[in-house]
Amino acid sequence: MSPVTQAEFDQLAIFVAVAEELSMEPFVSDDNHERLVQVKKSDGSPLVTAYLCHPAFLKSAILPFRKLWLSSETCAFEKSAI
Repeated sequence: MSPVTQAEFDQLAIFVAVAEELSMEPFVSDDNHERLVQVKKSDGSPLVTAYLCHPAFLKSAILPFRKLWLSSETCAFEKSAI
């Protein structure tokens, strides 16, 4: 295992900060009743459906989630998984 570089450490710190930000959003609160349902289609492939109650819940999570998901972001999960 190689030593963690300063850049990797910084990415991890940003990732943790953004994950904490995401955890405070209404989208992940107990007040949110959105849900994802996954079923199998007749050909066996998965079909995922989202049931969204109010746009504000989804909107609250988009920016932090984008920061964690997109590989072009500094704190993307793929880059932060040391």
